[in-house]
Parts: sequence; structure tokens; C-alpha cells
Amino acid sequence: MKCRSLNIGRDFLNRSLLSMAFAAGSFSIGGTLSAAEAVAEKKPTDKTSTATTEKPAAETKSEFPLLAEKISSFGAVRAGDWVYVYSGHTGGAHKHSKKNLSLHFQRLNLAAPKAWEDLPAGPGLQSVALVAYGDSIYRVGGMSARNEPGAPDDLVSVTDFFRFDPVAKSWTPLQPLPMGRSSHDAIVVGSKLYVVGGWNLTGSDHEWQKKSLVLDLAAKDAKWQELPEQPFERRAIAVAELNGKIYALGGMNSDDEPSNDVHYFDTATNAWSAGPTLPGNKMSGFGTSAITVDGKLYASGMEGGVYRLSEDGKSWDSIGNLNQPRFFHRFVNGGDRSLLAIAGASKKGHLDSIERFSVSGNAK
Repeated sequence: MKCRSLNIGRDFLNRSLLSMAFAAGSFSIGGTLSAAEAVAEKKPTDKTSTATTEKPAAETKSEFPLLAEKISSFGAVRAGDWVYVYSGHTGGAHKHSKKNLSLHFQRLNLAAPKAWEDLPAGPGLQSVALVAYGDSIYRVGGMSARNEPGAPDDLVSVTDFFRFDPVAKSWTPLQPLPMGRSSHDAIVVGSKLYVVGGWNLTGSDHEWQKKSLVLDLAAKDAKWQELPEQPFERRAIAVAELNGKIYALGGMNSDDEPSNDVHYFDTATNAWSAGPTLPGNKMSGFGTSAITVDGKLYASGMEGGVYRLSEDGKSWDSIGNLNQPRFFHRFVNGGDRSLLAIAGASKKGHLDSIERFSVSGNAK
């Protein structure tokens, strides 16, 4: 499906939601949310969930140093003791340009988290995916802005696929994606890299990515292969894996509406199925991040609630709230049965902080 005259504000929200946001008080795509609770349409808790919506606690001082700048819609991954963070969006409300893409690629040693280390970066990218395999970090896709500040938006999804060597501190280009892809997510299962969801922006047009991709990182001269067509068209999604199933959570659908839908791809049967809908209000699936830690799958979106997939995979359990609600953030494994919520957007604006969320008291 292609669409002419793309309004990039729709890269995250549809016009009706924007109108509601402005009425509530200044909503910034990719970074700032004012009066998020007023924007979100309050609905009863989803019947598949035991969740309740609670007011988040006040933000507390982080045990980690701040990032180089405040960002949302970036790539992040943990490899060994290191957390790597790549680029992201730095601009204000609806501002997209070359100047609003971070040029930082940085890492933090969680064993001694004193300061972020700047690494050689590639192009500034938004909605980029970062994964780890073996001793390397991989960067997949993303969105680039070709326009200068103040000029009409000229946004494109890139085909970039690069490997970073943390020892040599250098990037190596690999086989590009078959077409540009951004607002997607990616994950490694075994030696296979899966790229799920998103779309291809080509300036004034966009085309939905109806098929996810897989590439075997352990194979010599590996090539991208398509998975069976997925039963959804969504962007701004989160991806996580549990027991051989690759979950695609939340995002925005092809009707330009926030989605709480969950689907999963079973790597054993090579088939897609519907999973339990994310709980919460209409915006709870917007800008979600997800991760699997110690055999449990966790997710959290704009409202700040943290949810765990039930043992039978048919519902979500509420296990608490982030002190600082955030969206278009990233989760990484914090060790000691904890999640690290990195940067993202909030009603206070872009974030440069990391929050540790413990799941040790919520184990089942």
C-alpha cells in the first residue's frame, strides 16, 4: 500500500489525536508529551489483564550517568557488561531535519558506570534497530532526514545494515536490506536476525512492510529471506522473543491509530498468530519497549505501567510502574532481575536518564 502527500506528523500520531493533544497542551512527536493522561482516552482495563492504572511516583535520581543528549526513537542493546546506544531523535515538536538527529554512538560499562564513552558513529538515524551477536553490534535500517531545518520534511527509510567491531571500533557494511525500513524493530534468536514491522518512507510516499525478514548471522554470505506475510501493518512497534516465539507489540496501524495488538511468529511452525492485547487505555501500546529477562517477557509503553506476559501466554499481569513514564525508549537487561529503561520521550520532554526497574519481587 502506498500513500501520497505524507504528513510526517502521522509517523507517530493521527490528526485527531494531535488535535486532542494540542487541546490538552503541547504534544511533541518523537520527544515531548504534555498532559499525556489528557491525550489518552481512558478505557476500562482490558479483560485479559489484571492491570490497574496508577499515578507514577516522582522521578528519583538515577544510579547511572546521563547520556550525551536527550533522545527518543533510537537503537540500544546490551552486550556483555556494555550498553550501546545509537543516534535517535533530538528535536522538538514535529521538527524533523538533519539537525534533529543525534550523531552520537555511545556505550556505558555497567560494571563501572562512571561515564559514557563516545564511539565512531555512522549517519544520524531515527527509528533504528541495534542488536548484538557474538562479539559484534549490528545496526539495522532507520529513518534519515535529508531536509535542512525549516525546509519541508524530506524523510527516507534507509537500507543500511552494518556491523560494529567493539575492539577495532570500526563499522563494516553488510548486505543491505531489500528495501528501506524504519519504525521497525529487530532481535537475534540463536544466530538468526529477525527484522519485524515498520514501513519504507521515500520522501512524500510510504509503503508498509508486510513481510518480516530473517538473516543467519552465522552463515557465510548469508542473504535476507522473507517470512510469511504477517497479519498486520504496524510501525513504532516493539519486538521480543520468548520460547522461540517472536512477539510484535503495539505501535501504530495502517489506519494511523495507536494499537494495543500483539502478534507472534512461531519459529518452529513458521507461522504468525495473535497474542493477548496489551492492557490499558488507547495509548498504552504507543511507543512501547519490550524485553525478555530470565524467561519472562516484559513490556511498557507511554502510560508507564510495566506488564509481564502470563505463564500461559494468554494475558498480561501488571507488576508496577516506572517512576518516570516514557515511550519511544529502550529496555535492556539490567542484571540481578532488573530492567533498564533508557531515555525516550515523556510529558517532561526528551529524556537522557536511565531507570532501573526491579522484577525480583514479582517473579512467579
